[in-house]
Amino acid sequence: MSPAWSNRDASRAGSPRREAARPREVTWGGMLAVLGSLTAVILLVSTMQQLNSASMRDVLQQVVDSPRAADLGLTIDAARTFMKYTIMVMAVLSVTSMVLGFYVLRRHRAARIALTVLGAVVAALSLLSGPSGWIAAVYVAASLVLLWTRPARRWFAKPQAPMAASPGPPWQSPPGQYPPPPDSRPPPPSGN
Repeated sequence: MSPAWSNRDASRAGSPRREAARPREVTWGGMLAVLGSLTAVILLVSTMQQLNSASMRDVLQQVVDSPRAADLGLTIDAARTFMKYTIMVMAVLSVTSMVLGFYVLRRHRAARIALTVLGAVVAALSLLSGPSGWIAAVYVAASLVLLWTRPARRWFAKPQAPMAASPGPPWQSPPGQYPPPPDSRPPPPSGN
């Protein structure tokens, strides 16, 4: 028997029952999202630092010389500017998915939905960028599929224990709790 407390041990000891354990699928899906996002941020920062290098200039020159770019009248400076803003947008999306991944691991239902929508958009855009993007799309899809398996859906669907009411004034209420609304009825007439 391991020294860590399990739900069964906690109930035997007379302590309150602890929350159900997070399913393995949610742990894997959330960790894939967090680690993939962190990797993307590191790669994007690295690419941003190399944007003005000679090797990047050669790559951009090849892109500008292609027939598609020639039709658009694209220059190296315009291509570099486009890449800079694309990297910024992708970095924001990556940081957002990393934060959502942390919240998914904490059983936040809205974070799972937002991460799914964001992941679907990123996977679809990744498909447009060739074989390396296809690998990224499969990675993102695997993460999202794990978050929607039957055990994961069951874990997210379980009602969470309601918070206890706070007896003090509203400014002393615990986070996430709000006092009941004031009575909106007019005061009763006086006894005259």
